Amino acid sequence: SDRLRVAQGFAKAAGLCLELEPRLAAMASVVDGLPFTDEKKDYIVKVLDPILEEMVCDVLTEVPPSPLDFMISWLRKRSGLSSVHDQQSLQALSKALKQELKQIKSSIEEAGHAIKSEDKDEEEEDEDED
Repeated sequence: SDRLRVAQGFAKAAGLCLELEPRLAAMASVVDGLPFTDEKKDYIVKVLDPILEEMVCDVLTEVPPSPLDFMISWLRKRSGLSSVHDQQSLQALSKALKQELKQIKSSIEEAGHAIKSEDKDEEEEDEDED
């Protein structure tokens, strides 16, 4: 049944994630060999590793066709940024740019009318001199 397949999928993903545990534990010794300060090594182990472990586990659970896109989306969700927020930001930017374009077009039209008016005045002056 579908429930059984879903349960098996979760079990498989959990198994994959559990397989990462020994590797991640071994990372502490790998970090020791890196040319970083102890402060940075501590940051890697305590801050970065848990985030990366969770993300890698989710990537292995989902096995997305585009892991990079999946990870970008995962990080956005994790940080509280959603595509709705991004869409609203883009809409606000688009609205502001359209307003700026409208003002520029208006300024250009005014300048064009002023130039035509000057040309017309000069032509009339030239005719008067004749």
